[in-house]
Amino acid sequence: MTIHFELPDLEETLRADYGNLNQAAKEALLIDAYRTGKLSLGKLAQTLGRSPSTTTAWLDQHRVGPSYSPEDLAADLQSLAPKSAP
Repeated sequence: MTIHFELPDLEETLRADYGNLNQAAKEALLIDAYRTGKLSLGKLAQTLGRSPSTTTAWLDQHRVGPSYSPEDLAADLQSLAPKSAP
């Protein structure tokens, strides 16, 4: 997929800060997709061509925490709750 957009008066400044703008834009989109739950860690790692552990480290560098929703917490708490006897 190819995406093209113009950044009038910003390209030089952004290129100085980010280097390869194509890669920076791709990574920003992937980070947003991960943050919003559209991509799992495994799919993100596969897309980036990295292992899950190096992807986690990469996310840490970009200040992105684990994707763990309140629903995930509730499910984990439910599974850890002591089972009552019948």
